[in-house]
Amino acid sequence: MGSREEEDKKHKERQEREQLEIKEAVGVSALLRKIADSGKLIVGHNMLLDLCHVVHQFFGPLPESYLEFKSLINGLFPKLIDTKVFSSLPPFKDLIPSSILNHIFESVTKEPFSIPEITPIENRSYATVQGAYHEAGFDAYVTGLCFLAMTNYLGSQQSTKVDTVLPDSPLLHPFINKLLIFRLNDIPYINLVGPDPIPSRDHVFHVTFPRNWKLSNLSQTFNPWGGVYVSWLSDTTAYVGLNRREQAPGLRKKVKKNGHLGDCQIQTYTRHQASVELIKDNNTEVDRKRKQPPTENLHTFP
Repeated sequence: MGSREEEDKKHKERQEREQLEIKEAVGVSALLRKIADSGKLIVGHNMLLDLCHVVHQFFGPLPESYLEFKSLINGLFPKLIDTKVFSSLPPFKDLIPSSILNHIFESVTKEPFSIPEITPIENRSYATVQGAYHEAGFDAYVTGLCFLAMTNYLGSQQSTKVDTVLPDSPLLHPFINKLLIFRLNDIPYINLVGPDPIPSRDHVFHVTFPRNWKLSNLSQTFNPWGGVYVSWLSDTTAYVGLNRREQAPGLRKKVKKNGHLGDCQIQTYTRHQASVELIKDNNTEVDRKRKQPPTENLHTFP
């Protein structure tokens, strides 16, 4: 054990470190609130999870309601552009084959895109040939370059060429406040300021199967139709989505007669949802009748 002086010194150093950490945290919080209060356009790449972390750590708990979540994010940051969504919508959809950040950058370094010349600050800037993807600072730098290249392209396609597309330009309105949700492959984005796109479910089916079935059983059953993505509902039910959507009409025709495919009972997503809604409506009507006050007896029986 060290002397009293050494213990006091360590205690003081620990206090100083803690004070510094608090000061840095408060500084970040103040900066984020300044950004939120400014209402300025914020550009990110695949940024939804980042936003969730920022809001939770510096502004408050995330709401459980999806609609409340969208309202909260939009209230804090009213102008967001996600370059992952930006690059996957027209007119970029046919020009940029992949929405992965380094793939976008590779695409926008070629015609018909152009990246503005960036003057680096000595010892404080990245060079695109030297950076490392997935390093936060470099990813942010490349995201900015990709955004500028795509906005330049939008300006170049106007009947009257726009040399500089400013953050409040109407050209950006179709892309603002649309964020990607990872693993929702058939929903291109969520819309923070309006209804989300309604995806086609023509390739999705509701299936009922024996309790002892596993993923391999479902995969084998649907293998002739190109395989499926399975979303489990219970031990005996699931939604399956055909990987090859063009096979859906053939499968619908196959099961139209008796609603079975092997040992599976199967129905289209649309028909199953209709039956679910009917049950909900019936239950609501029953609950309504139960809550009605009793009426006086209008008849007298001997």
